[in-house]
Amino acid sequence: MGSKRRWRSEIDGLLPATRGALLCDAGPWGQVWRAIQVDARGVAQELRSYHRDARVAWTEAYHPPVGDLVRDAAQYLVLQARTPSGIPIWWDGERWVTPTGTKTEAAHARGGRVTFAGPKPGNGLVHTETLARRAEALARLADLEVWRGDCRAVEPFPAVVLLDPPYADRPRYAELLPRRDVLDLVQRWSAAGADVVVCEGEPIPGMHHHQLAPREWLSATWPIARQGALFSGAA
Repeated sequence: MGSKRRWRSEIDGLLPATRGALLCDAGPWGQVWRAIQVDARGVAQELRSYHRDARVAWTEAYHPPVGDLVRDAAQYLVLQARTPSGIPIWWDGERWVTPTGTKTEAAHARGGRVTFAGPKPGNGLVHTETLARRAEALARLADLEVWRGDCRAVEPFPAVVLLDPPYADRPRYAELLPRRDVLDLVQRWSAAGADVVVCEGEPIPGMHHHQLAPREWLSATWPIARQGALFSGAA
């Protein structure tokens, strides 16, 4: 869930040409990417240590993280690959959890959430060998730097910036990024000479818009000279 794979060619065609990439993620996926960058072979070996049967592997992986970068990344991939419809999963310090039953941030703010009472893998199961091969393939990506941390802590510089925050009023993730902080990031990076585009389920007011699907929008800052209302009126 949240993957832009379906629109990767269209998004790439809209962005200015670049060389190299910095991938920043404060949540579990940041750990996974970092583990693959550090030791993709180790991640693949850990994945192959699980049972090839997807449902059995899910049961084997259902335990607290052990605090090891490579082992925890493999465990997370096994669990996440088997959740229903790719719904996000994360360890909250006590248990593996998913978004609230209503799957909205507003409901989460009220204190509700869904927890896993035990191994209950969903549909779309992926064999661990497939996951292992994907980890090995990702390791061959060139000019990629991974930083697991809050994107708000990155000092802006001239670049092409793609922000893909948790969508407003949609299923949440382990880490949050409110709309006001998204707009602040757009302003800070734009002021540093960056071209910024935001993925959201709706257009961001005051920005150039491109619709990918009924609930998938890109909002871009360029041409920045015509963005007089860029930071006004958005909640």
